[in-house]
Amino acid sequence: MIAIQLPYPPKELSPNSRTHWAKKSKAMRESKLLATAEMTTEMMELPRERKEIVGTKHDLRLCVVFHPARKGRYDRDNALARCKGYIDGIAVALDIDDTQFEPIILRRGDVVKGGIVEFEIYP
Repeated sequence: MIAIQLPYPPKELSPNSRTHWAKKSKAMRESKLLATAEMTTEMMELPRERKEIVGTKHDLRLCVVFHPARKGRYDRDNALARCKGYIDGIAVALDIDDTQFEPIILRRGDVVKGGIVEFEIYP
């Protein structure tokens, strides 16, 4: 398993936000770059056995755990949509197509100050 933690995605990436396209595009670009950098760093620290995931042609199971900044209800579908840039960035770092994340499992985690999203990838 490979796991990384990223900050909760910005509200501009929510499908329900009323955000100018340029601001949304900038937020998407930044989230993709952050995820690519974090996953690349994680891959450099992994033992050789775990690096076999890179460039694989098989489907990988992706588990996404949302740790919001505050209590309250939230729609997991919208939370996943906010993570599109993160998922794209992770796929770039792993040298795979993001369609290879099958299945994608969504979970609710505990409240964490500032909010985070955990991504766990299983072969």
